[in-house]
Amino acid sequence: MSPYPNYLQAAKENEAVFRNILRYMDKNRGEISHGWLIPQDFKTDLPLDEFYALYSSGSFDGSFHVINFNRSEPDKACITMESRVEGKSSGTSLEYKVLPDNSVKYIRAGVTWR
Repeated sequence: MSPYPNYLQAAKENEAVFRNILRYMDKNRGEISHGWLIPQDFKTDLPLDEFYALYSSGSFDGSFHVINFNRSEPDKACITMESRVEGKSSGTSLEYKVLPDNSVKYIRAGVTWR
């Protein structure tokens, strides 16, 4: 069982925004905090249940994980990712502005840890 909240329902309710964030992360990994954590073969277009199973469940040691997603306000969204190797964790929460067409603009990293 995951030690993190299950964000799957929030992702389904906000699928366009969630997918736009994933695509942004994939294409702009060099511009976002901890972008080096994102796998080179990041599978952003998997069905949401498969994406969650691949990146947010199972063993949290040794791989990249998306650990949370939320829409705290109508024009903002946040996604949290981390990677654990040998018990050491690095990660960040990335904040995005959500535009009226559901596209996103990276604002900043929130909480970051190493």
